[in-house]
Amino acid sequence: MLNCSILTPAFAISSYDYNTIVSQCAENLGVNTNDFELYALVPLREVEYPQNAVIKLKRCNFSLSKIEEMLNQREQLFQQLQKSRDALSSYSERLQDKKEPVVDEKITRKISKLEEDNKKLRQLLKTQLDNAENLRLATQRTVENLREEFDLLVRELLNVKKAKEKIEETPKTEKKPAVPKLKIGAN
Repeated sequence: MLNCSILTPAFAISSYDYNTIVSQCAENLGVNTNDFELYALVPLREVEYPQNAVIKLKRCNFSLSKIEEMLNQREQLFQQLQKSRDALSSYSERLQDKKEPVVDEKITRKISKLEEDNKKLRQLLKTQLDNAENLRLATQRTVENLREEFDLLVRELLNVKKAKEKIEETPKTEKKPAVPKLKIGAN
């Protein structure tokens, strides 16, 4: 069985120096440099019977920065929703505190329109928050799957490396012919 993972851009590093790459990866991922290993990927057609494969979408704008952008947008929408709730609550309290009923028809229409707009905005914000939460959960599942696939790939590469080292350590014995060579001719 071939396990397939989607490769998505995470960040760019302007240096090809190994130590710089390792330190920037650790900083961007928020982990210690001893907590990960880096590998170069080769096209699948160059490997026979792989257990893991990575898919790189050529024309896809899905990336960690897009996920972060959506999460930031979700947070902003949540803050707007909270401000709208606070304003509505404050407005409702002021209306209830007034002892005389609102008689002016113009003001009544304005209030009705504002309440209607507020309901629409509240529904829109709720929908966007639900969508953002669903996206966050899907992203979390994707990240967990990518982490599992990466761990599998690392284990597989370590197994291949150990097998290669074992083959290189095995001494090569020279095969001698079963029948000894006889010297015929001038003695």
